[in-house]
Amino acid sequence: MKTMRPLFGMRMHFNAVVRLSCRRTRCTSTAVPPTTHILKHGPIKLTIDKGGLFWNKFATFSIAVGTPLALGAVAVYLVHANSSEQGPEINLIPACAADFQDEFKNTVKHQASYTKLKTLIEDDKFMDCVVVCGPQNAGKSWTTKHVLSEILKERANGTKKDVKVVWVKAKEVHSMGHLINAFESGIGATWPQLSAIQVLLASILHNSDFSRGIQPPTDCKQRLLSVLKAFNKKVKADKQSKYIVLLDDFESQSGHRSNGEVSEAMRLILSELTTMALNGHVQPIVVSSDGHVDAYFSNSRRMHIRHVMVEWLTESEAIGYVTKECSCVTEDQAEKIVKDIGRLAYHLRKVCTEINANGEFSDRLLEKTVDEIRFSLAGYAELCLNDRDSENFGWIQEVYEMLLSRDEICFTIREYRKLSREHRTAVDDLIQIGLLFKDQITGAIKLSSVHSLTALADVFSTTDVTLETMV
Repeated sequence: MKTMRPLFGMRMHFNAVVRLSCRRTRCTSTAVPPTTHILKHGPIKLTIDKGGLFWNKFATFSIAVGTPLALGAVAVYLVHANSSEQGPEINLIPACAADFQDEFKNTVKHQASYTKLKTLIEDDKFMDCVVVCGPQNAGKSWTTKHVLSEILKERANGTKKDVKVVWVKAKEVHSMGHLINAFESGIGATWPQLSAIQVLLASILHNSDFSRGIQPPTDCKQRLLSVLKAFNKKVKADKQSKYIVLLDDFESQSGHRSNGEVSEAMRLILSELTTMALNGHVQPIVVSSDGHVDAYFSNSRRMHIRHVMVEWLTESEAIGYVTKECSCVTEDQAEKIVKDIGRLAYHLRKVCTEINANGEFSDRLLEKTVDEIRFSLAGYAELCLNDRDSENFGWIQEVYEMLLSRDEICFTIREYRKLSREHRTAVDDLIQIGLLFKDQITGAIKLSSVHSLTALADVFSTTDVTLETMV
């Protein structure tokens, strides 16, 4: 125990975890290695004893790392917690079957996709990342949540390993901060707040390191790493459960190429989650319409990805859906609806909602719904294409001319690779907009909807840019 006699006759005793030398105006210390840290939740542990004949005051400081604070004419080292020992608290509230099941009342599954996905998730030893991909409005989230709802209900009896689903809703991500907030909300991450005395000391010290590890780091990447580390520690401690992290609508803002920081955050999240999966702690399920979602995984992790494609319903599934949802529709009318509307689940749901609200089927109502879908696609496509220059727009128009002579499969992977660089860029733009999509299993480029080409034709009919003006 070191004893010093600074100003005013005060005797100060310091625990021997550090070596101190104190003079009139300064105090120096040699900090111990991080393994000897005493404070866990900091920032300061301070005890004052008064006693003895001369009312000597003894200040005992438990010191691990220090921050200088001037007290009168004497500087001593006050201690705050090490940032590596701090971080957010994870208060998981797993999703339950009731969170999903209402949406699936009276619905028809994508049978092949449903069966494949359920088989993968039901296997407690299978922990690879599952990517549920396909065109926009095909029912990817719909199918995935249906599967999870069934599994949660089956596991409720306790005969198999408990499953905890962490639902992260990351729709329309436009910045790294937006994605981090969605992830923190999904896993229940909360950062402890500084007390009034901690805020006062931080302002006196003019040292941002004082609050590090207690408040969220200002650097988004460091904040995300802290959250992922705390989440990994949480799930690692629970050996009795299988954790599933559902990254729902995990894609950048539709119609726009993701900026660098959003792509970096997506790569970081998927890298950490796939590492947890390899260690048997977490199974990630990524639901995304992004045709380039595989690019967010490192090369060494792509071999641990399983794809489940959710595309158009089969004709029998689509007709069965319409007849089940609309009791007033005959089978012949259901066939006409499927032919005109297409086999995308969202579009079929839209027309069924209109028919049920009207109370009966009519050709006029069907035409009105078809026009709404087509104009909606065209308006959105035109909005997204406004930021392309005339040259890029011309390449898109040339791709459209190629598509007119093709069916549902626009380009095989070999045909796509033979396209010029400009035409491939145009195809990628149409995928980003949602008029085309890439089959992650075969690599083929396909139409997202039967209305994709008519919507694109509407865009060209309302613009002054034509192929002739490009020559």
